[in-house]
Amino acid sequence: MPGGHMIDALQANFANYSDFNYSIHIDPDRRFIYFNNPKCACTTIKASLNLSFARSHGKQLRYNDLGEIHDRGRNFMLAPHQIGIPDFERLLKNEEVLRFSFIREPVSRLVSAYENKVRWLSPSRRLLARRTGHDDDWVPTFEEFAACLMESSGLRDCDEHWRLQVKQTCSNIVSHHFTGIFDQVESDLAHVLSRLFQTDAVIFDVRKHFRGNQSASNQRLDTLHPDLRARLADAYREDVVAYRNATAARTGYSAGQHTFTSAR
Repeated sequence: MPGGHMIDALQANFANYSDFNYSIHIDPDRRFIYFNNPKCACTTIKASLNLSFARSHGKQLRYNDLGEIHDRGRNFMLAPHQIGIPDFERLLKNEEVLRFSFIREPVSRLVSAYENKVRWLSPSRRLLARRTGHDDDWVPTFEEFAACLMESSGLRDCDEHWRLQVKQTCSNIVSHHFTGIFDQVESDLAHVLSRLFQTDAVIFDVRKHFRGNQSASNQRLDTLHPDLRARLADAYREDVVAYRNATAARTGYSAGQHTFTSAR
């Protein structure tokens, strides 16, 4: 669906229109826009937003499995196409509407994406195999996976789990009032939810409810060759800068003084 210049630029960040709609979560009361970032506690964040909204409106919502959290039709948050592109663009320009996202150290995110999406025949691995001329039974090593992403921006941006985070969260086009970091997701998420929902805030930590959502990435990250880590950081240098800036911006917050800033 065509839109204005800003909407066209946002859609260009994603593989297709469906991907664009799936990645953006709009409060039905039009108070905030959350830009989803996979492999950055996104399941916990989406579940917490929807459960907090449900409680604040006296509605019932319960999750029995991970799939229900990711099913947009089962939840309350709206996609751009549901409110209409003209209205969505107006919300993006309204400084009273909180725009926020979360970001993760880029190499750590890639390692987690590999462990969680490439070591089994997921739709993400199938897409990567097809794009690189491999059969579905192709199981790349982490080094092969990393080489694909470093050599081709098209491969890097074709999937939400390893797309540049500045594109996935649209922060390369739209400034955000708040960017939480994965390292401090509990406190940063609590900060956002308390601002939005006050005493109705609910934090639903999927690591406690659905153990299978965790990936065993720490060991691989700890043993990653410094040269490969440096080359990956260079390929994702925009994310490195964004993560560094978001971490630095938390100084006041960690001292209990942080407030949501006005967008630039």
